[in-house]
Amino acid sequence: MRKRLLIGGLLLVIVASIGVLWQGAEEPVRPTHENGPPAHRPDLGTGATGPSASAALPSAAPGGPLQTQRLLRARDFATLTRQLEAKQARLEQDIRREDELSTTLSAFGVADPALTPLLDEWVVAQPEAWAPRLARARHRITVAWQRRGAKLAKETSDEQFAGMQQWLDAVIADAREALQRNPKLTEAYRLLIRTAQAHGDQRACVRFAELGLAVAPASLRVRSALAQCLLPRWGGSYDAVSALAREAQTHVRENPSLASLLGYVDWDRGCLARNETRYDEAVALFTRALAAGEDFQFYDDRADTYLRQKRYTDALADLARALALAPEASGILVTRAWILVALERYQDALGDVRLASEIDPTSVALARFRQQQGETAVSQAYQLLETTKDVPGAIARYTWAIEMAPGSAEAQYWRGRAYLKQNDRAHALADFEAAIHLDPRHFESYKNIDWLFAQRGEWDAIIAHWTSYIALEPMSGQAYLERGGAYHRKGDEKAAVADAQKSCALGAARACEIIGHKTAAQ
Repeated sequence: MRKRLLIGGLLLVIVASIGVLWQGAEEPVRPTHENGPPAHRPDLGTGATGPSASAALPSAAPGGPLQTQRLLRARDFATLTRQLEAKQARLEQDIRREDELSTTLSAFGVADPALTPLLDEWVVAQPEAWAPRLARARHRITVAWQRRGAKLAKETSDEQFAGMQQWLDAVIADAREALQRNPKLTEAYRLLIRTAQAHGDQRACVRFAELGLAVAPASLRVRSALAQCLLPRWGGSYDAVSALAREAQTHVRENPSLASLLGYVDWDRGCLARNETRYDEAVALFTRALAAGEDFQFYDDRADTYLRQKRYTDALADLARALALAPEASGILVTRAWILVALERYQDALGDVRLASEIDPTSVALARFRQQQGETAVSQAYQLLETTKDVPGAIARYTWAIEMAPGSAEAQYWRGRAYLKQNDRAHALADFEAAIHLDPRHFESYKNIDWLFAQRGEWDAIIAHWTSYIALEPMSGQAYLERGGAYHRKGDEKAAVADAQKSCALGAARACEIIGHKTAAQ
């Protein structure tokens, strides 16, 4: 009881230092990985070499987010529940092990719609267990932020806010159900704090934190969530965050990681400086935050700043430590991919992209990286192919573009053209067919397939391809002309003339010339 009263009294001091409460608080300048994707990475450009076309599945670290997601996709609910319960039990014995549970739960903190029905199934399969409800709450809060979008409140529609609120209500319901089954779930209190944060309600954040600290006085996860809520960008104040950090040090012997809270103000100021391109100042602030204690966000944001300064070695060192603290975090992997590309370590970057893609296929940061890298690679490859005549280099860059943007018919087509320059007809044909699969109206791919089959006298195959194209584009005079040519080479003059006449009628001048020549000859 005395411990609860001390916590409550101290949190009242924190509330008093908040100042004016702002119910319409904006989202952070750069969301944390729990709230959304990292900010845009600079266009670093790429070199002239690329990865192979192999696409092996990423390996999963034991107990990490990827392995956890694979268990969910396999509907191995019993194993998932046992793992979460075991981690919670260890946490209750030693609060310093909080990160073990949070790392596993991060597997569900993605907005991938494929996970939603699986989590629902898990809840139905084990209605008395807290684990599936806590996991679903973790997923739902991420979906809530996705529904809202990342723009400022004044740029966000009422419909977006309503969509967010619907999911936040579901988060609250799941978190409360989980707490009824186990009142010691610090992660559930953390989620409740974050729902209050979404409304800019600092008082509610404090109330939920008080409940969580009553069962786990040395919890960093509860306090760090409260610290986020108390930042000025959410309507709080640095005085409030500092008061919270000082209070936390009374428990630092039980949980040494609480020291990192002393760096939260410098970290937030560093984010603001970084976003205003005051990079040297940002690095100094992040470094000072890390001097207080380690936090993966501190390392990640300093690495992002190093990246913008092109200090790639320093950035990689920070990201290695960030990933040690937050294994397989999608946002950190994408940051590292930017750096690896800048260093022309394309295979290593591809490994991070594949891992991030499986963990969070809905990541905005990942989609942005893929799009930019795909477009840059296509442009560079074209120059290599047509200007410098570096065919192997062009193929490598087109391969990278295909890895980054698998739906690009243009990248497939141009790599096929590059293979033709190497006289690698098998790979060229495969690429042209792939381009048509992606874009069934990709005329130039049909023409190149026509040429390849013509070298082997496979007129029926050519005719079949052009027939497929004509079914989609019946007004293409050029397609009828091409098919007519195949009929002519096959020896079917009646079909060839019919196609030439159709082609001429559709405005193909060459077809009209052919018909004229045939008429004159007769």
